Amino acid sequence: VLAWLFKLQGRDKEAVGVLEEILEIAPDMLSAQMSCGELWTKLQFYDKAEEAYRKAIELTPNLAGGYAALAGLLVRTRSKLPEARQLAQKAVELEPLANFYLLLAMACRADNDLPAARDAIEGAIGLAPGNKEYRDILKMIDQQIGTTGRQD
Repeated sequence: VLAWLFKLQGRDKEAVGVLEEILEIAPDMLSAQMSCGELWTKLQFYDKAEEAYRKAIELTPNLAGGYAALAGLLVRTRSKLPEARQLAQKAVELEPLANFYLLLAMACRADNDLPAARDAIEGAIGLAPGNKEYRDILKMIDQQIGTTGRQD
């Protein structure tokens, strides 16, 4: 709670300090790993964020959250893009949610596989057909690959 209070006050470094203390005491605390990853990403401590998300995956290998968080970080930093794509795919397999399909589309697009990005965003649209953002992304991808977008 103290870490989140610091974060809300814009005192991110103090928030990370509190979370690091928690991780020393309880290294297997998933919420602390995920919170640290989020704050370290915000502060651009990407190596530490990656480490926290990898620990989250280790703690909960059958839940999508850690995979999605790490994939999002790798896409954001444009690093290890093939791995980001695999992690996003794993998140979709574990929890086939529209936002995870969107993440997979972003990872595929960043990894220069536009047909796979199109398939993934279509998966998101299938789960959330009224989402305008997803349809706009589909149109953008279609323009990039030179096809006409379908309006399913």
